[in-house]
Amino acid sequence: MKIAIVGAGGKMGSLFTKYFANKHDVYAYDKDRESIRGYNLIEVDELHKMDVVIIAVPLEHTGRVIDDIARYMSKDSRLIEISSIKHYSYRSLIRAKRYGIKVSSIHPLFGEGLQSFDGAKIILIPINDDDHEFIKGLFEEAEIIEMDVKEHDKSMAIVLGLIHLSNFVIAKTIVNEDYNRLKEIGGTTFRLQSVLLEGIMNDPPSLSIPLMINPSMKRYAKKFKKVVDDICNAIIDEDRKYLSNSYKHTRDKFSSLDESYRLMYELIDKLNNK
Repeated sequence: MKIAIVGAGGKMGSLFTKYFANKHDVYAYDKDRESIRGYNLIEVDELHKMDVVIIAVPLEHTGRVIDDIARYMSKDSRLIEISSIKHYSYRSLIRAKRYGIKVSSIHPLFGEGLQSFDGAKIILIPINDDDHEFIKGLFEEAEIIEMDVKEHDKSMAIVLGLIHLSNFVIAKTIVNEDYNRLKEIGGTTFRLQSVLLEGIMNDPPSLSIPLMINPSMKRYAKKFKKVVDDICNAIIDEDRKYLSNSYKHTRDKFSSLDESYRLMYELIDKLNNK
């Protein structure tokens, strides 16, 4: 099968280009030609030669790129977009069907640091009857999870947007502190938090900001702001009763706390032994 990766010079594009290189005829396209040196290059007007075209460009550009390139593809070929928020791309993907091509929408639940696709999770937004079979054929080792587009973006508001938001707030709060000193004296929880914070802040704004501006995030951003205001006011007022009751009520809603505590220390041991 002939597969073109549009945005092959980026982190995810590069990952997919390498992954498919040993299985298919892979071609690379990127505006930054230096970033795809060494790959088999392809131009946009040659995409009609491809069986599959995978869009791996920054989130906010995905819809425009789909609109730009779909007309160059041959009928019955397949265009796949991999954006982490479907609000930016889904309508463009559906519009692309007018050219007679098949379209698929997936969200790989991993980053460019992935070492193996074995057991890796990929969300599939079903559009065609054969989507699951086709995507599973492309990523044989991966676990495919299906959900509709609305559930996807709502879920990503929590598992991506809210996590990026909370770590952004923490980072901005302590940005003028002696961070290296804090890491030196920090215990287990700060060690784990610092790894997560640094991993997220390592992302460029072009990746992180669209995750937080996901339209489904508005609801959670408002709730987050109210919760933070309530808790911070209680701390300032030294309202121990409110804090205690709120903490206990919230804690009781979560399960597997003992298991998570054990896993936390296992992760710390692995980090310390690196």
